[in-house]
Amino acid sequence: MRKLATLTLLIALATTACWPISERASDREDNQQPPTTGEVVSGPAFVDEVEFIYLESWPVQVRAIVRGTLPTPCHNVVWDVQQGPEGATVTISSVSAADEICAAVISEPFEVTLDVGDYTSGDYTVIVNGEAYPFTI
Repeated sequence: MRKLATLTLLIALATTACWPISERASDREDNQQPPTTGEVVSGPAFVDEVEFIYLESWPVQVRAIVRGTLPTPCHNVVWDVQQGPEGATVTISSVSAADEICAAVISEPFEVTLDVGDYTSGDYTVIVNGEAYPFTI
C-alpha cells in the first residue's frame, strides 16, 4: 500500500510539473505588455517601496528595485525610465485587456528591477511616479 501511495504521488508531481505556468507580472524581464487579441487599457500601479543596488563599477551602475501592487491579477506592470544627469524619472503603470474578466481582489504584488543609470560621486534622485527617492554615490 505504501508503494502505491508513493507511486501515485510521483505520477501526480510529474504530471503537474509539465503543466504550463502563466507568466506573472513580477516574473517579466522587460516592460512590454503581453500580447492580447483586443483593446488594452491602462491602469495604476501602486509603489510601496524603492530600494537601490549599486554595482561595483566606475561609474557606478545603479539599479532600483521597485515593489508595489497592481489593481488585479489581470494587470501587468509596465514602466518607462528617463535617465538624466541629476538622476532618473520612472513612470510605472499597469495594463490589462479591456475585455478580460478578472477576479476582484485587494491587490496583486509586483517587483521589478530597473536600470536607472551610471553615476559618479554625488547626490542623485530617482523620481518614481512623482515621489522622490534620493541616493548618494
